[in-house]
Order: sequence, then structure tokens, then C-alpha cells
Amino acid sequence: MRGLLTAAMEPVGRCLYVYGGGWNEEDDGAGVEAVQFGTSPRWHEFFLEHGGDYDYTKYSYQIHNGLDCSGFVGYTIYQVFGSEYADGYVFVSGESGKNFAEIFGGEITYAGGVDGYLPGDIMFKSGHVYIVVGVCGDGSVLFVHSSPPVVSLCGTPSPSGNKNSEAVALASRYMEMYRPECYEKFGPTCSRDMSYLTDYARYRWDASTLADPDGYSEMTAEEILADLFGK
Repeated sequence: MRGLLTAAMEPVGRCLYVYGGGWNEEDDGAGVEAVQFGTSPRWHEFFLEHGGDYDYTKYSYQIHNGLDCSGFVGYTIYQVFGSEYADGYVFVSGESGKNFAEIFGGEITYAGGVDGYLPGDIMFKSGHVYIVVGVCGDGSVLFVHSSPPVVSLCGTPSPSGNKNSEAVALASRYMEMYRPECYEKFGPTCSRDMSYLTDYARYRWDASTLADPDGYSEMTAEEILADLFGK
């Protein structure tokens, strides 16, 4: 589990959202950047070429310049498994959980039945997919995803509806401390709405496929980030 989340952190704050990024030229599977180990140098170059007024709608299908949500998740999974299970792991967001279950095993819980979150859970619906990092004391969820304008840490509201949740504050703090270049450019873009808790299905890894020897499932989101960033 630590390996998956470590890989997910690498493009955070250094890679802009590009619709189609991470896909191949045919737009039917993983592109070259999503089936290589390590981040593409071009992602950060493209990030540096743009300011806070970056308009992702002008760069759709410039697939080598960044990542979209599915490209990001597929890239992250490849960093852990390589081609051991498949040639690539980039799928249409709404079908991603089903495809991951077919490839790796694991369990799908559909929207409305999700009763909790663990680190590494992949939350998906038609139009978007994200990876859970952890849960905070107020029940808000810290997660990582590629969403306009940039790959970033974000937080949900608390289940009671508090938009200024612990997860939002934690995401903002870590983005400011560890990705200051991004934070200065785009500000605290770390808050997402209640739909992230209510409208997504969940793919959960089988422990025999993705183990958790570091005990992340027993840690708070803050403890997980401290471990990932070495603080």
C-alpha cells in the first residue's frame, strides 16, 4: 500500500491536468507515459510553462503534457505492478473499478452502499476517478487525483457537511509545504464537494494482491502523509 501511495504523490503539484493525458494516440488504452516507471520530465516542463491562468480546455488530447484522472490512476498502478498483470491500467473512469476487479481481484461496492474508506481505495464514477489516501478524525476523506488544474491532494467535506474539514486543511497544508510552486501558482485548490462522498463506487484491493505491511489501514490521514513525506 505504501508503494501505491508513494507513486501517487510523485506527480502531485508538478503535473497539470490534461484531458487525454496518460492515454495512447488511439485513445483506447494506456499511453507511453503510463507504462513507464517514474514521472515524465515533460509533465513538469509543461507545468513550468504555464501560470495560474492555465486553461486546460485549450490543451485537450496533448497527451504527453500531463495526465487526466484515468491516466493518473493507471500510471500510479503501473508503478507498483508494471506489466505483471496487464500491459497497462488506464481505463474509462466509470469502468475502472470493474476492470481492476477483473485484473486483480478485489471488491466493488456501488454508490449508496459505500460504508467506509481505506488507504488505496479507488473511488470511481462516470467522469472521474480518485485514490483515497486516508480518513481524518472528523470523517472527511483525504485523496489524490488529477483534476483541473493540476494533480493534487484534496479533501472532502465531513459527513456532517462541514466544508472546512480536517481533510481540506490537511491537503492545503501539505500542498503549501511540499509543493509551494504549485500552491503559489494556483492557491489552495484542495476542497471538493459532498458528491465525492456520496456519488462514487469503491474498488477495494484484495490484501493478497496489494498488502499493507506498514499498517496504513490503522493510521489517520495525517499519520499516513507524515510517513509518506518523511515528517
